[in-house]
Amino acid sequence: MKVTSFLLCQSARLRPDGTFDVANGGLSELELSGFPAATSLCAVLTLEAMADEAGPQEVEISLRDANARRLQSWRYAFILGTGQKGANLVMNLRQARLPAAGEYLVDMRVNGRHLGPARTLRASRA
Repeated sequence: MKVTSFLLCQSARLRPDGTFDVANGGLSELELSGFPAATSLCAVLTLEAMADEAGPQEVEISLRDANARRLQSWRYAFILGTGQKGANLVMNLRQARLPAAGEYLVDMRVNGRHLGPARTLRASRA
């Protein structure tokens, strides 16, 4: 599996034609009223499959602190059909909990393997 797109945003929707409606795409900073804070984020992913990767798949998105300690994770299972060339996914990261102002990493694993670069998210007090 290869990641061709990984985007953080405030909200997104997958259209029936496989394209996305995205609000505040490319999100890298949040201003929050106080900490600890709970917020909703969304990950938009485009995955390219290799020929032998049909069947059950799992994506895990993790929120990590600046020391790479896992704070929270979200899992999404899906089925990749035989001959399917990839998948377009929208994962709602509900109730992401940020304990303090600072930098966080959002990274991704597909079927247990770390794929693609992590995204950095900076949280500050509004």
